Amino acid sequence: MKMQHTCSTAGRDWTPTLVSSVAVALACLVSCGYSIVVLNAPQQVLMKMANASVSEDFGVVLDASSLDLLWGAVVTVVFAGATVGAMAGGSVADRIGRKLSIVVIKIVLATSGILLFIGYEKKHVHWFFLGRIIGGFATGLTSSVCPLYVHEVAPPRLRSVLGIVTNLGFCMGFLLAQVLGLPEVLGRPDTVQYLLVAFLIPTLGAAALLPFCPESPKYLLVNKGSEPDALAALSRLRGLPPQALSSELSDHQAEAKLTAETPRWTLRALLADAVCRRRLLALLVICVGQPSSGITAVFFFSTAIFQRAGLSQSPAALAGVGYGVANVALTLLLGLCVGRVPLKRLLTASCLGCAVCLAAFAGALRLMEWYNWAAVCAVIFLIAFVMSFASGFGTIPWMLGTEMFEQGPRALAVSAGSAAIWVSNCFIGLLFPVVYAQVGVACFIFFLAWCLLSAYVAHFHLPTSPPECSPAKDMKTVPV
Repeated sequence: MKMQHTCSTAGRDWTPTLVSSVAVALACLVSCGYSIVVLNAPQQVLMKMANASVSEDFGVVLDASSLDLLWGAVVTVVFAGATVGAMAGGSVADRIGRKLSIVVIKIVLATSGILLFIGYEKKHVHWFFLGRIIGGFATGLTSSVCPLYVHEVAPPRLRSVLGIVTNLGFCMGFLLAQVLGLPEVLGRPDTVQYLLVAFLIPTLGAAALLPFCPESPKYLLVNKGSEPDALAALSRLRGLPPQALSSELSDHQAEAKLTAETPRWTLRALLADAVCRRRLLALLVICVGQPSSGITAVFFFSTAIFQRAGLSQSPAALAGVGYGVANVALTLLLGLCVGRVPLKRLLTASCLGCAVCLAAFAGALRLMEWYNWAAVCAVIFLIAFVMSFASGFGTIPWMLGTEMFEQGPRALAVSAGSAAIWVSNCFIGLLFPVVYAQVGVACFIFFLAWCLLSAYVAHFHLPTSPPECSPAKDMKTVPV
């Protein structure tokens, strides 16, 4: 299956306006990725602050297990906010437009950063809860709105390639947080407050570029019914006069006509359509499978494994930075492959690679109880797992919604896929430490099963044709 657009397009692929538009979306994603993991590096500093806050506010000194539970809630509450934001993202994007939605994201992100800064300065942990929930909501909105915007402003032959932007932005944000969170940079008690708000820098950068970016031409034509505005936006994006864009505009007009002739898409309508229902089911399985592949659990163990393998705490932290670099590099490499290798093949190979590496990693974890050399093997399998994940499973689920659905149900499908990822992240983050404490390495069977299920769905149940060149009712789908 090749999920690649074959519709013709006129004009240059890259123009300053297109670059600015993609850069705005990427900056929002970087900010959100940073805000998700910013608490990880200075965890010990922040946990001491949280304990002092509880002691001052309630007169209680938490023991180690209670403090871990409190901090786990602070860290994972971001996923609850992200779930709500992702579910609302499609409706928000359709109601007020993609560009104005990005403005809302920036405002919400800035509010989150300010609350985290106040929380550390005032030594009150409840500000962290509020800041994390609001930041999670912005992250969920971003994961729904930005892929839509990038997909709709890009020329047809660049859409699949630019599908990596979502995961690339998150990975760059993770890496930035890991680097700035080192004690040698901003991870010290006297500088942590600046670490917590550093993600506002790319947010402000995106705000500076936004006036130079047009609204999505598809949104203007299909959702708003304004052909002159859509043609003007398309002309800016392609760097060509309006009369030279008749081919691409006619494709958008055909889609607008189809959308106008069909009822407004709701979740109920999406589930009632047999083709869309099968596609949505395949999308949700793969999106739930992404965090359920074990990536969260693997990163949970990474520092301990490096230390067991003979690295001290600082080199172990640097090794985490190395992971981030590898993740970004492999995501960029995947962008070169997307236009040449079918997504079905990339995703299936990535899921199977994750399954093999995860099984070997779990075995090495078990052997670490008796053999020191098993820690070195665990590091090797851990690196291999991250590389397998980054080569497809980390990126492709974010882009499947835009690739599998036409304009009408696309925003709703993207929101559903994003929400599935964040809900799964939330449950894995909350339950994994408890389950692992009870059953040990056996819990990796769950992650292995999801990798294999995702590989099966990717290979047998993804659609066989892109939505851009044919209406949903004419698209052939492999039966479920």
